Amino acid sequence: MPMSGDSVETIPPRSGQENRALGGLLVRKYRWALAWWVKLLLVVTGLALAAGVVLGAYPFLAINQPVNADILVVEGWVHPYAIRAAMQEFKRHPYERVFTTGGPVVGKGGYINDYQTAASVGADLLKDEGLPADLVQMVPTHVIGRDRTYSSAVALRDWFREHTFRCAALIS
Repeated sequence: MPMSGDSVETIPPRSGQENRALGGLLVRKYRWALAWWVKLLLVVTGLALAAGVVLGAYPFLAINQPVNADILVVEGWVHPYAIRAAMQEFKRHPYERVFTTGGPVVGKGGYINDYQTAASVGADLLKDEGLPADLVQMVPTHVIGRDRTYSSAVALRDWFREHTFRCAALIS
């Protein structure tokens, strides 16, 4: 029995043994862990990487390189503020025509007809903004869901080929 003033040395459990408390709810294990400064370094590095991704995403995703052309193409599914921006763009530059593209309207159950498409909705919104109806040409696509923009571009290309339409553009 130890006497007062004597120190009692505890021996850590052998490999595979554990100290348990509260009926096994708490378990004491001897293990290696990262030092506090390593944890701090990891947090700072993670925050720096996250800030770099956030700050670098906008310039990458918001690339706008317009070309001088005589037509303007608007995807019909865009928000009404984008329709207003397209209208302002039309007024700023000498466009001859506006083409609206898009597939079936979401919630209609798929392609029904050309007037139940985003191209039709976009054309109507442009007309509501004051664009003369004879300057708007809708070019619908039958694709719903995935690859909307690509499908709209293919439909527009096919429309140009069918109608032997030439687009004058100066690409530099």
